Amino acid sequence: MEPVHIHLIVTHFPIVASFIGALVLVWGMIYKSKPTQTIAHIILVASAIGAAISNYTGEAAEEVAENIPGITHNVIHEHEEAAELAFILQLVMGALALLTLFMAWRKSALTRILTIVTLVASLAAFVVVARAGYYGGMIRHPEVRGKVEPSSDASPEPAGNDSHESEE
Repeated sequence: MEPVHIHLIVTHFPIVASFIGALVLVWGMIYKSKPTQTIAHIILVASAIGAAISNYTGEAAEEVAENIPGITHNVIHEHEEAAELAFILQLVMGALALLTLFMAWRKSALTRILTIVTLVASLAAFVVVARAGYYGGMIRHPEVRGKVEPSSDASPEPAGNDSHESEE
C-alpha cells in the first residue's frame, strides 16, 4: 500500500478517536470508573499515533494531489497548515494521556487533575483535527467547497419521483 493510500485511510482516525476518547473519558469521570478512564486514555494515545502516521504520510499525499487537475495549491496549503496544528495538539493530548495513565498506575494524587487537563486537550485536539479534516476534504470533494454545478445530463424529475409508476 502506498503512503497516499495510508494517508487517506488513517486521516479519519484521529478525528473520530479524539471525539470518542473524550466521550468515554467524560463517561468514566461521571461514573468514577477507573477502567473506563483507562480505556479513554488508551483511545487518546491511539488517536495521537494515528495523527503521527497521517502527518508522516501527508507529504507523499501532497506530491500526488499537486498533480491532479483542478487541485489548487491554496487548498492544499490550507489543509497542510491546519494539519500541522492538529498534529501538535494530538501529540500533546497523547502525551498527556500517557502521563495520566502512568500517574494512575502509580496512584498519584495528580491523576484527577491530569485527567481533566487531558479531557480539555482532547476536546481542543478534536476541534482542530476536525478542521484539518474539513480542509483535507476540500482537496478532492468540490461539494465541500460549494462549487458543484449540476451535470448537463441531470434528470429534470424531482427527487423521489419514481419513473416506474403504475399505469391507470
